Amino acid sequence: MLNKEIDVNAQSEHLDNALQAASHKGHEKTVLTLLNKEIDVNAQSEYFDNALQIASYEEHEKIVQTLLNKGVDVNAQSESFDNALQAASHEEHEKIVQTLLNKEIDINAQSEHFDNALYAASHEGHEKIVQTLLNKEIDVNAQSEDFGNALQTASHEEHEKTVLTLLNKEIDVNAQSEDFGNALYAASHEEHEKIVQTLLNKGTDFNAQSEHLDNALQTASYRGHEKTVQTLLNKEINVNAQNEYFDNALQTASYREHEKIVQTLLNKEIDVNAQSEDFDNALLTAFYRGHEKIVQTLLNKEIDVNAQSEHFDNALYAASEEGHEKIVLTLLNKGIDVNAQSERFDNALLTASYRGHEKIVLTLLNKEVDVNAQSEDFGNALQTASHEEHENIVQTFLNKEVDVNAQSEHFDNALQTASHEEHEKTVQTLLNKEVDVNAQSERFDNALQAASHEEHEKTVQTLLNKALVQSQHEISAVAACHCSAVQLR
Repeated sequence: MLNKEIDVNAQSEHLDNALQAASHKGHEKTVLTLLNKEIDVNAQSEYFDNALQIASYEEHEKIVQTLLNKGVDVNAQSESFDNALQAASHEEHEKIVQTLLNKEIDINAQSEHFDNALYAASHEGHEKIVQTLLNKEIDVNAQSEDFGNALQTASHEEHEKTVLTLLNKEIDVNAQSEDFGNALYAASHEEHEKIVQTLLNKGTDFNAQSEHLDNALQTASYRGHEKTVQTLLNKEINVNAQNEYFDNALQTASYREHEKIVQTLLNKEIDVNAQSEDFDNALLTAFYRGHEKIVQTLLNKEIDVNAQSEHFDNALYAASEEGHEKIVLTLLNKGIDVNAQSERFDNALLTASYRGHEKIVLTLLNKEVDVNAQSEDFGNALQTASHEEHENIVQTFLNKEVDVNAQSEHFDNALQTASHEEHEKTVQTLLNKEVDVNAQSERFDNALQAASHEEHEKTVQTLLNKALVQSQHEISAVAACHCSAVQLR
């Protein structure tokens, strides 16, 4: 067939050419036949760099040697994949690694998948290949933009012998990457206790923290690795170190409900009130997650129960929003400010009303809570409950002499919002009180307009009937006054 001048280098958009296919399957005779033609030994495909990488990956030693004798580019590397040395190192093909190293191969070549061949071998714990590469003076600290170096990946994968081998070289134990922080972080993240201790004995910076990630203590706290946390705390580690995602290790452990770690950190005099610019403190985090035991543990410390964050007004708000009744009661007994309200958010009563947490609403009302407090988003608690059609809460507020006509700067009163949302029962309940049916807001002239705007026919009729009754009462009152005046004459 080859004598018919077939295109020996034909290659589809996604698949290999004939030489790559034969190299992949280990067909030595076919490879030799193809090489006797003017075939491009360095042709690349979407899946493999060239035939040499394929043969190296599949451990076809004779084909590797044949291709090298034909002058194949030993350093060929595609945009997405490794070179032949990285492939052989990753798959632990020792003989092929040695064969490639005898050529003028770039042992420090990097790819998108692996920093270099040393990283590939270290990632898999191929001790002999690691040692072979180190003997060739490979760059032990090579590191890509996104991934760690050989020490970081060996630490992460728990290859103890490889870690020790690398540490015997002049490796940077504190090198950081975007994904792993440093080697100590990587080992702490996976709870590889022996490697953690080995790295600490080598003088690694246990407080090292990357630009975006946690330090070793924070990641161990997040993952619930109690032994690693204790090991790190035995060093002079900064227990209050903060990062972009969590305030400190205490908040991290509180978020994940690791009670023993929380207690361990508290015994180390960690700042229980630590709070970053963007996130909550440990107490707020525990409240939000509903971790009652941790909440109680934290409250036994001198914690600021009224601390506010960007996410929540205070712990009472957080507990009220999530419906944690026991926590709400605990906080109230601790003397928390029941009326605390931030610039951006509601207070506890407003959020409990919005969520429909009736028991929490009753609990808050038994305290000196301001039932008429307003927020930027919802007038007052009555309007909030009316908007969500929480009928029992609406009735509770009306029994507490809430201002039924309260109206915020930007929003409607309770009657308007109930009318707009077509909550007929709530509308009727409000109309039974001395509500001003003609109250106006920035959005609507009155409740009738709000209901008409949304085509809520029943509500419109209810409001018109109420207006008619009021008009009749007014006419009767005027008539009564007129009769009295005539009699006096």
